[in-house]
Amino acid sequence: MPEYLLTLDFGTGTGRCLIFSITGELISHTSEEWKYNENWLPFGDNKVPQLDFDPDIFWKILCNLTKQAIKKSNINHQDIVAISSTSMRHGCVFLDKNGNELYAMPNVDARAFMEGMEMQGKYKEKIQQITGHMPPIIYVPARLAWIKNKKPEIYQKIDKFLMINDWILFRLTGQYVSEPSNACESMLLDVHSRKWSKELMELLDIPDTITPNLKESGSLIAEEIESDIAKQMGISAKIKVVVGGADTQCALLGTKTIKPGQSCAVAGTSTPFQIVTNKAQIDMNYRIWTGCHVVPNMWVIDSDAGETGHNLRWFKKIFKLDFPEIDKLAEQAPPGSGGFLANLGGSIANYGNLAEIGYGGFLIPLPIISTEIFQAEICRGLLENMAYIIKANAEQVEEISGLKVGEEDIALTGGQARSNIFATILTNVLGNPIKIFKIKEGTALGSAILASIGAGIYKNFDEAVNNMVHLEKTVKPDKILTKTYRKLFKKWKKIYNQFLKIR
Repeated sequence: MPEYLLTLDFGTGTGRCLIFSITGELISHTSEEWKYNENWLPFGDNKVPQLDFDPDIFWKILCNLTKQAIKKSNINHQDIVAISSTSMRHGCVFLDKNGNELYAMPNVDARAFMEGMEMQGKYKEKIQQITGHMPPIIYVPARLAWIKNKKPEIYQKIDKFLMINDWILFRLTGQYVSEPSNACESMLLDVHSRKWSKELMELLDIPDTITPNLKESGSLIAEEIESDIAKQMGISAKIKVVVGGADTQCALLGTKTIKPGQSCAVAGTSTPFQIVTNKAQIDMNYRIWTGCHVVPNMWVIDSDAGETGHNLRWFKKIFKLDFPEIDKLAEQAPPGSGGFLANLGGSIANYGNLAEIGYGGFLIPLPIISTEIFQAEICRGLLENMAYIIKANAEQVEEISGLKVGEEDIALTGGQARSNIFATILTNVLGNPIKIFKIKEGTALGSAILASIGAGIYKNFDEAVNNMVHLEKTVKPDKILTKTYRKLFKKWKKIYNQFLKIR
C-alpha cells in the first residue's frame, strides 16, 4: 500500500497544503493568498504595521486547502500516514486556559515597537547573550507588554502562547507543544540549551507557565486526531501528528543542509542566508540572528538579505512583466547589465541598528545618448542586485561563524531556484557551485521529512534526507565571469554604502 505525507505551510502571504510520497515526490500542491486585519499606527514621520488574523478563518482556509489537495492528488486519504506543519518565523498565537485564541499575530506585526525598544534599552546585552535575537520589537515579550498596556482585560486571560506552526498542531491535537527552531524566534528560548529561559522570563516579568512543552522537531505527538477535525480536513482520523519546524530551517532540511559548514539561500519573499554550526555562536555586535536548527544539536547563523522576492514582485507588477519574461530579458543582457546598477531593497543584516535603512534606486551611466540601457539590462540588473546582497550576507555569516562559505555545500531553494539565469548569476557572484534540488518547495519538503521521521518511516535525519531529497543539478561558476563579478560586487557595495547615507 502506498504511503504519503501531508504538510501545512503557513506563509506570510499564503497558506499551502502539500502532499509528498515517502520518496520525496510532490504529489499535490494547493495554495491560497490570505489577508490580515490591518491597521497602521503613527510613529514620527512613518507608520508601524499592526496586523492580526482570525484563527477560525485561517484554519478554515487550511482545511479547505487540504481537501482540495487530496482531491487533486487522486489518492486515497487513508494512505496519508502522517502530518506536520511549518510556518513563518516570529508569528505567534495567544490562548486562554480553555484553548481559545485571544490574539493571533503574523511576523510582520510590529505594534509592539515601543515596548520592544524599551526592553532593548534595559536588557540589550542579556537578551542577545541568551537568545541570539535582536531587536525585541516583533517577539513574544514585546507583544505581551503591548497587550498588557493596551488590552489589560485580554492580558489577564492569557494562559499560553504558541508559534504558528505549533498552533496548527494544537488545532489538530489540543496539545501545547513547541520545538526549538521556532521557539527560539519567540525570544524566550535559551538558544544554547534549547530550553525555555527562566532567567529571561524573570527579568521581563513573564510567568513561565505561559510556555508550551518542548520537543525536538520530528517527534511524534499523536497517533490519531479527533474524528470531527479529520472530517473538517477530509483526512483519516488515524493519522500520525509530528512536530514540525520554522520555515527557513525546514528549507535547510529540504536541501540536505544539515551538517556544520553547509549553507543555503532560501530565496522567497525574503532571502535568509543560513549556515549550519554545531554550537550556538552569538554575535555581540547585534548584526545577525543565532537560531536552532530542526536537526537536534545543530544551530544556524542567519543573515537575512531582506525583502528581495517581495521587491521583485513589486517590479513585476509595476512593469507588467511575469517572472519568465524577466528571466528571458535578463539572459539577453551582458554581465554587469551594460553599466545599469540597481539597489532595489534588500540589505546586509544589521538588527542592532534598524536606522541603517536608506533609499534604494537605479543608477544609469551617462550620457543617456551613448548608453544602451533597455528592459534587458534593467531585468538583469535587478537579478544581479539580488545576487550581490546575498553575497554580502554570506560574507557576514562567514565572518561571524568562522566557517568558509563554499567549503561545504551551498544550496538554493525557494522561488528564485526556478530561475536558471539567477542561479547562473549567483554562482558566479559567489564564486562557488550551487546545488539546485528537484523540489523547489524546500520548506514544505523539510516539514514532510520531519513527518516521515516521526511516523517511523525513516529512523533518522540522514536516512530521511537521503531517500527524500534529490539533486536536480549543480550550477558551477565560470572563472572569467567570477573575476568580472568580483569587480562588479566591489562597485555595488560601494554604491550600497552611499545609499545608506541618504536619509
